[in-house]
Amino acid sequence: MRGKIVIILAILAIFILALAGCERVPGTNMLKIKPPVNDDLSIAGEWKVETYKVLENNMYPKGDINKLINKKIYISDSMVNIDSQIFKNVNYKLKVVEGNYCISYQSKYNVSNLGVNNVNVITAADKNNVIFDFFSIDSTEGYVYYRGILLKVKKIGDIKDQDFIASDGEANINSLSVNEDSSETGVLMGLKVPIKTDSGKTGYKYMTLWINYKDNKVNIHEAPYILFPRMTGMWTVFPRYTYENGFYKQFFDVNPLNGKQKDNVPKTLDGNYNLYQSINYIGNDYIGLETYKGNDFKGEYPYYKMVPIDIFSSNKGVALEDIYNNQINPVFSASFQSELNNLNPNQKKLVDNNVNYKNFTLLRQQGKWIIQGKISPVNDNYPSYNFDTNIKPNANLVKYDTLYVPWRLLRADMPTIEDAYTSPNGKLAIILIKGELLVYKINNNNKLEGSPIFRYDLNEGAKVIMAEWCSGDYVTYWNTSFEEYKKKVEEE
Repeated sequence: MRGKIVIILAILAIFILALAGCERVPGTNMLKIKPPVNDDLSIAGEWKVETYKVLENNMYPKGDINKLINKKIYISDSMVNIDSQIFKNVNYKLKVVEGNYCISYQSKYNVSNLGVNNVNVITAADKNNVIFDFFSIDSTEGYVYYRGILLKVKKIGDIKDQDFIASDGEANINSLSVNEDSSETGVLMGLKVPIKTDSGKTGYKYMTLWINYKDNKVNIHEAPYILFPRMTGMWTVFPRYTYENGFYKQFFDVNPLNGKQKDNVPKTLDGNYNLYQSINYIGNDYIGLETYKGNDFKGEYPYYKMVPIDIFSSNKGVALEDIYNNQINPVFSASFQSELNNLNPNQKKLVDNNVNYKNFTLLRQQGKWIIQGKISPVNDNYPSYNFDTNIKPNANLVKYDTLYVPWRLLRADMPTIEDAYTSPNGKLAIILIKGELLVYKINNNNKLEGSPIFRYDLNEGAKVIMAEWCSGDYVTYWNTSFEEYKKKVEEE
């Protein structure tokens, strides 16, 4: 709800989650989520920058850094004015971190370097893009981590309405939405590509495409892993597996960017069986999986689940009502029952006839994300049956999913189209056809402009599991994160 700190509550319980410190020592930088003391934002007010420390290079113009001294930062329950930019639709997330929580991996700078053992960290974000992290020392002092610069700030007063109209006598930038009209835009696109495993089974490899449009030029870079943005920063996904006592088990390591990658085998993987999993969807807070558990895998996954990222190692999915509310259950149940009624008596004997509200995922269909459910078998080696629902993914699952060029028009122009995406600023379209990705400009009439401005070959059978957009200054931020992390991985 706008005007209140957004507290991440793990579904149906309060969970403790671990985020990566610079060395990722297990259990030493545990992060706790706690509710606010009252309805007011504790960091609301007028703050003044006293000193700064550069922690990340190339994220803020060097010639302008000294100008940050004595600048004012204005924070309200739904707006932020920082560095002469006004953000009007701000959400906040609160967490409590310990001393070895890493603020900057590049500088190996921890919370303990601030002279404290633990601290409240409030992340301010606009449209899923992080504006800053505020490390609150007390009611009048704190540190703001903004674009690679750690600003020491002191509270000098309360806020007034005019603080979000103009400040410091400088030109005012209305909000991040203005930047969205910039021609600069980019998307991190996650793909899964079918491959044959050593045992001859069908598996998947995962990769990220970083597609950006800047200075009238398209650039596409790829990485052999998943890099995805969250409100807490960039994260990674790496597929892992174990093979013990003749049993193969696949899982995924999900970590904050630059966290040391570990084969953190979930406890739930113990047992004499094979486990095959693949990713269907990656969002800000959830990852959708499909799974097979048994000893005769033939490339079919009889179960879906949606796992919260912050407790991903639990390998446990949440119910649909935990993301919506229990009023969604009859809608899902009706779709389940309709598909069940289409099965013949022999098919019904081999499946679970009871609706499972955890058995769902997100998939792409006609240029949009849809929620798909599954009727699972009583034995993993029997057939399962998918069914579409009439449930539209909400903001807890998908932050942005708009096609500025209608699907019917795209399909009419390109009968072989498989998927489509358009940028939030309405200037760029990405079209997927068999074996190829096409980038188009969009004209003022919301139509594709001429021929593709870029063509990119895709692996056969590649499927999109993630598409996260940015615009304006965030194109540079994301590009830096992508390039620096890829370089680090290649050097290891």
